Amino acid sequence: MNVDRAETVKVAREEYNSYDGKKCRHDYFDEITGGYLVPSRQRIEHAKISKNEKAKFDKEFEQALVFAKNGFRMELLKEGSRISLPDARCNNILADLKRTSSHNNIVNYAKKAIHEQHAEMVLFQFDKETDAIYKQLEVVKNKGIKAYYFFSGKENKIYQL
Repeated sequence: MNVDRAETVKVAREEYNSYDGKKCRHDYFDEITGGYLVPSRQRIEHAKISKNEKAKFDKEFEQALVFAKNGFRMELLKEGSRISLPDARCNNILADLKRTSSHNNIVNYAKKAIHEQHAEMVLFQFDKETDAIYKQLEVVKNKGIKAYYFFSGKENKIYQL
């Protein structure tokens, strides 16, 4: 491990350890990349209110874990009571997690995340890789929306728009 990488991991470890254990759960830290995942305890509790909320949390957790394993610093945020908020903070930037199996709603998901949920970027998971998805990602990029994405089954590679 080079000096810069060691310093990055050290700083990330200090940041990870600084999260208040009463407000969040320390779930994952990657000693090689410095990526981590800390979900809000309020969000964890919110997942217990219904099967749908549990499924939503599990999906977001798994998605965030992929980003953490690839060196991203992930915090799953608490749920908003009456307003739609971003799902996460990724490398200290508000982000919304989106998973889809087709190209049909990529642009709409991205616009909603930025304009309605007040995220600063979108983190996508695509269940399959198609030319249509790449075309829609180009539209998102041309709208100036910051995004990262990966494909199911290829979780070790994160792409940036």
